[in-house]
Amino acid sequence: MNGAKADLADRLSLTAAVFHLTRDGGLVTDPSNVSFQIQTGEQVARSIEFDAVLQTPGGLSLVATYTLTDSEVTRDTAIPIGNVLMNVPRHLGATVPEESDHSILRSLDELQRARLARHR
Repeated sequence: MNGAKADLADRLSLTAAVFHLTRDGGLVTDPSNVSFQIQTGEQVARSIEFDAVLQTPGGLSLVATYTLTDSEVTRDTAIPIGNVLMNVPRHLGATVPEESDHSILRSLDELQRARLARHR
C-alpha cells in the first residue's frame, strides 16, 4: 500500500492511497449455486482510493470518499481466470456528515422538543 495525505487551508484534508492485494484460497460465490461459496486458487485486487474531509464551523465535518477497484481471479481450477470477483464493487463512494461535538444534534433535538411542545 502506498499513499499520500495533504492538509490544505486548515479545514480541508485530502488522502489518496493505492493498493495491490493478492489473496490465496479466498472464498467466492459459487457460479453454479449462489447459495454456496467455493475456495479459489488466487485473487488479485488493485485499488485507488481518495478521501476528502472538510471541517466546517460549528463542529461539522463533511467526508467524501471514492474507491475504484479492479479485481479478478488469477489462478483457479473451477472459475475462469480473469473473472471479476463477485461482491467486490468496481466503484464505491460515499458522502457522510460527521459531528465532533454533537452540538448540531442537540440543537435539532431542542427544536424538535419545542415544536412538539407547541402542538400539545
